[in-house]
Amino acid sequence: MTLKERNIHADSYFATPTLFNNLLWNVVAQDSNGFYVGYYSIFDGSRKVSLNYVPKNLLLLGSWAYHRDVKKLMIFSKGYYCVTESEGKRWFNDLRFGQVGGWENVNAKFAFAFDLSEDADNTLVVQKGRIEGSSRHMIESMWKRIKGK
Repeated sequence: MTLKERNIHADSYFATPTLFNNLLWNVVAQDSNGFYVGYYSIFDGSRKVSLNYVPKNLLLLGSWAYHRDVKKLMIFSKGYYCVTESEGKRWFNDLRFGQVGGWENVNAKFAFAFDLSEDADNTLVVQKGRIEGSSRHMIESMWKRIKGK
């Protein structure tokens, strides 16, 4: 089912395969306030993709919005980013890399999450997200979702 059929007016969108395969796809559609995020397997019985809305939460950036590194991240993410709060921290998330298990949990962490704390160690940001998502459970969950379940 298309975005238009759901009365969703997206400014832009993309679809990309999830990690290690081309059978399960991550779909992201952007409007002015956030993103519709979903996952679609080529084995799904229906063409309707379940979508979860993720707000941009730009106000959570606060003074970080003017920080040189965050401005670089905004450009790098090509506008596909949101800000979230968890673990007592604020995170800059690039949605192009998907979520670690987002097909299983709509509130899953994003694979590329930049810690906005002053003393944060953000080396290997993408690799950290991928490593967290490489557990046996996550691989089994991905395989189950690929099969259309």
